[in-house]
Amino acid sequence: MAFAFATSCATTVHDPMATLKDQSASTENRLEAVRMLDGSPEDPAYLALLRSLVFEWGVVQPVRAAAFDRLYQYDRARLLELVDLRLAKLEALEWRRAICDRIAELDWKEATPALVRALARPMKGWIRLLEERPEYLAIAKMWGNEKVPDVIFDLLLTSNPVTHANLRARCWELLIETKHEDRLIELLVSTEPASTDAMLRDLRAGWIDLGVLPLTREEVIWLRTLRQPEHAAFWQQAVEALSKMDASTKRTMRMKDIAVAAAAATERPDLLLMNRDSIVAALGARIETNGNRVHSPDFQGFGGDRSERFSDHRKALTWGDAAAMLVMFEALQDPNVVGHFFQIADRDHSDRSTEYGGIVRLDGQGRVELVEFIPSQRGNDLQFHASQAMFDAGYTVIGHFHFHACEFENDRHAGPHMGDFGYADSTGANGFVFSFLDSTKLNVDWYRRGEVAVDLGTVERP
Repeated sequence: MAFAFATSCATTVHDPMATLKDQSASTENRLEAVRMLDGSPEDPAYLALLRSLVFEWGVVQPVRAAAFDRLYQYDRARLLELVDLRLAKLEALEWRRAICDRIAELDWKEATPALVRALARPMKGWIRLLEERPEYLAIAKMWGNEKVPDVIFDLLLTSNPVTHANLRARCWELLIETKHEDRLIELLVSTEPASTDAMLRDLRAGWIDLGVLPLTREEVIWLRTLRQPEHAAFWQQAVEALSKMDASTKRTMRMKDIAVAAAAATERPDLLLMNRDSIVAALGARIETNGNRVHSPDFQGFGGDRSERFSDHRKALTWGDAAAMLVMFEALQDPNVVGHFFQIADRDHSDRSTEYGGIVRLDGQGRVELVEFIPSQRGNDLQFHASQAMFDAGYTVIGHFHFHACEFENDRHAGPHMGDFGYADSTGANGFVFSFLDSTKLNVDWYRRGEVAVDLGTVERP
C-alpha cells in the first residue's frame, strides 16, 4: 500500500518550461525541469526565465540557487548586470546572504562592485556591524580581510567618473564608515584630480575651501550640488563665513552646518566668533532657564534609551547643532513668527491627506521662516513625503521641518520618531518637528542623524 501511495503521488514533468514557471509545482519537479532544460542552455526563453527566478518574490531557495548557478554558467554577463542592479535592494535576507556566500565560493571578483553597492546600503534591524555583513565577508574571502579597504579605495579611484558615479559615492561612504577619513583627506590634498573627474574635484574643493568632508553618498551629492554655478554666490559666502571661525570649531563642521554658518554671516555674525563651548553654554542657559517639561514620543518596542533633554546631549553637541537650535529657540520668542507656525499647524490639522513640511531659513531680516513644499505623495496623515524640489531648495538652508498635527491632543507623538530619525540619517540635515499638545500649544524639537533630539520647549498661540 505504501509503494502504491508513493507511486500515485509521483509526478512526471511533461512540460519543463511550464513546470519551472509554476509556483505551485513541487521543488523536486521544478529542479527536474531545470535539469531537463539544461539540454538547451542557450534558449533565450530559458535564460529569461532563470533571470526572473533569481530575484522573483516567493521562489524557494533551492530553485533560486539552481537558477543562479545556471546563469553563472550559461549567461554570466547578464547575471552580473542583474546582481549589480538588484542585490542592494534585496530584502529577502537569507537569499541575500546566500548570493553573497555563493559569489565568494565562486571567487567571482567581477561581482565586487555589486557587493560594495549592497554593503553601503544600511539594513536596519538586520546586522549592525559592517564587518559582519555577508557582502563584507564575501569581499574579504575573495580579496583578503585586510585588503577590503584597499579594494574599496581602488574602486573609488578606477571606476568611471561618469557611468559609475553612484558606485564611487558608495565607496566614499564606506571608507568614511570604516574610519579611513585620513586616507581620503590625503587623496584630496596631495592629488590634483583629472579634469574629467568632477566628483573628486568637487570633494577636493569642499575640503580645501571649507574643510568639510561629506559622510554619506547623499552628502556627496549635497556638496556637489553646491559646486554648481547657480550656487557660486552661496559657496563664496560659506567660504568667507567659515574663515572667521576658529580652527577647532571649523574641524567639527558637517554639510548641514555650512548653511547655518552662511546665514550667521549675514544675520548673526556674532555666532561665528563663538566657539563650540560658548554657543552650547548660551543655548543651555536659555533652554534650562525656560524650564518647560520635556515632551517625548513613545518608543516602546524599539529598544534603547532615547532622551530629548538638552543636558543628556550637551557633551555630544557640535557648534552647528547648537547654532541651529539657538536660531530656532530665539525665533520662538517672536509672536509673529510663532503665529506663522500656528497658521501652518492649523491647516495641517484640517488636511487628513498628509503631514505638512518644508525648509527652515532666515528671511533676510534675521527671522526664522518656514517655507512649505507640496509633498511628493499624499494619502497618510502621519507622514510627509519630501519632494525633489524641496531637497533641491534644502541644500542652502538651516534645516527641514514637518508637523505632527493630526490631533490637537498629540503629546504621545510630540517629537521625532523612528521614521524621522531615519530621514535625518539618510539626508544628514537638521530637522525640526512641531507637535500640537493641545489647540493652543505647540511643542518644538530639533533632531539630527544618530537619533539625537532636543526638546526646545513649548510655545502658545499668540
